[in-house]
Amino acid sequence: MSLPAPQPALDAAEHDLAAISLAVTKKLPIGQKPEPRGQPEIWAESRHHLCESLSGLYASWQGSYYGKSGVAKAFMLDGNGHARDHLDENVIVLRASGSMAKDGDNGMKQREDQEPNHQYHAMVNAINQQSPVAVICGDKNSQVPSKMPHKYNSLDWYKVTHVWTERDRFNVIKYRLEKLESATTGWWVPRDSEPVVELGALGSPVKAHCGSCSSNYDQIYLCGWMCLNSKCEKFWCLPDGDTPDPAQLIYDLRFLKQKTSWVNEQAPISFRFPLYTASAIAGEDYKVENLRGMTCPECGKCNARVKWEGWECTGCGFEHMPRINPLPAASIQDQNYPVTDAYPSSYDSALSHVKLSVEFSHNYRWITYKFNVSATEEGEVVHGIANRVVREETGGPNEMWEDLQTNCHGLVRRELSNALMNSFTINYGMPYKFIAAGESLPFTDAPWPVTEAVSRLNWADRMTSGTAVKDQENFNELYLVAYLQDQSMSYHDDGEKGLGSTVATLSLGGRAEMNFRPKSPFYHGMKTIHYKKKRMTVMTKDDPLPEFPNYEMRKQFLTEIRNGNLSEDEEHERLAEMATALRAAYPSKQSHTKVDDYIKLSLGHGDIVIMRGAHLQKYYEHGVTPKGLMRYALTCRTVLPGHLKESELPNYEVDLTQNEYDGSRIAK
Repeated sequence: MSLPAPQPALDAAEHDLAAISLAVTKKLPIGQKPEPRGQPEIWAESRHHLCESLSGLYASWQGSYYGKSGVAKAFMLDGNGHARDHLDENVIVLRASGSMAKDGDNGMKQREDQEPNHQYHAMVNAINQQSPVAVICGDKNSQVPSKMPHKYNSLDWYKVTHVWTERDRFNVIKYRLEKLESATTGWWVPRDSEPVVELGALGSPVKAHCGSCSSNYDQIYLCGWMCLNSKCEKFWCLPDGDTPDPAQLIYDLRFLKQKTSWVNEQAPISFRFPLYTASAIAGEDYKVENLRGMTCPECGKCNARVKWEGWECTGCGFEHMPRINPLPAASIQDQNYPVTDAYPSSYDSALSHVKLSVEFSHNYRWITYKFNVSATEEGEVVHGIANRVVREETGGPNEMWEDLQTNCHGLVRRELSNALMNSFTINYGMPYKFIAAGESLPFTDAPWPVTEAVSRLNWADRMTSGTAVKDQENFNELYLVAYLQDQSMSYHDDGEKGLGSTVATLSLGGRAEMNFRPKSPFYHGMKTIHYKKKRMTVMTKDDPLPEFPNYEMRKQFLTEIRNGNLSEDEEHERLAEMATALRAAYPSKQSHTKVDDYIKLSLGHGDIVIMRGAHLQKYYEHGVTPKGLMRYALTCRTVLPGHLKESELPNYEVDLTQNEYDGSRIAK
């Protein structure tokens, strides 16, 4: 088809079409929107509950689009829409996500042209394969015709029918979506309302062919047909060669309300996923898929799995607590790491400057790693590697592991600022908040493996530190963490104010990797700060260690700063200049942010790790990556008496009444 001839003005019929289009696309302020005629199939009040409950369908924690491996899966329509976005009873027009940046306190603003990327190609693939996408709507969306009853609400399944590019200040990629089952009325349609135009009632849209690039497009706006290929010289030009004024861009309802037929128009799945059914096979319940949340079968609310025992709906109180099949100790032995009655092998590694010593005692191989944690102090990490005698000891790791699976209740995922912790935790003894605050319980309420772990770790600390008598700073707190398959603890430190200088952990269950490294500001000598409302990168004033990058340069810079007698403003300006010089001193292929691990520990069932030195926690961090199906980490600390406020003190006695472990049963 050739280009339609330019028309100087709309005729009467087109005037009517424009008026109807304006009625169809009219938007009411969110506060003035009418109530919907129904309720969503599923809903959520927070992003992380939504994403965990719809895992596999929608798991975008920040963006609007979700896709995987080139397949478009779902969209979230909330704030920051494009001026010409549209949402009615059966059609959605939306801007592609991406190319946005913060615009001060005014939300997000497009910062560059949108180019065809993985999302664009995934949407084209959805058209070609007639594969529907799911759509979720937030309560900040201004296009939806009714007031959203919840923070996030499932709309429906949609066909992707068109992908094109428009022009504003920047190029904008747009998508047209059409409700998959158009015969049913969407719940979000306002009560007692009728559609202005039925889908397909106006027939097919005007179609034309671009003589410059040979592209074919529908006419989208009433002002005239335009080539929508951003690479074409005729892109976004009306037939007379002019660029349309934004006021002219009134949707052509023949395009907007056209009906697209697919061979199969049945929804692939329900938004309400089936409830998890416990497996009869030991260990299956610990796989990472079982961390998925629940779409409540009663009220539709999305609920992340918070409790170890199962799922609970905070909307209506519905509970689903399937009986978990415990994993016996015999099944957690990894054949790649054989364990016998002999002293075990080590699978650890450390950098060359780390001092290392090895001792053999009580069927443990004790490896001590020492390294500088400041210019004047050493810290140490001790790894006790357990053999089969230790694991099979009466009241030892095997029995502790099996008992905890059935008798340790109250494990939960603690709330973070905008998410939940990955792992499940519970605290005994003195209160300890770690990354997220939570309740603490007295040792009298703990299962016996908890108090046994405290006693064993006190013994291990005394034995490896050379302290023959009971330490004055005996552990008075135990933080128990349970990991499902593939869960991990990202790099962090245990150096909260008010803690003793020693931290000890007993590892039970699947193998894990524990890595130690200097914190990046300490290692590279640079950090980002805000000074007088300005964000800037400055050199730190910590003394560097000889093994750190740019050691001599940093020493020279520190001497200059300490002897410079500079004002506060002058010092910050000079520290920023020094940071720039440090970055420039790195070889081109060497990162000024990457930090290598100093120590890599391979933790097996029954192993013990002890960290000593307050500055170890201040300047170094560690992360844990479990490798098996499930693992417990029982970590002890000493919470110093004066650390807690009176309101934070426990209302119970932190008394550990038990037989003191002495290692006599495993002495060798």
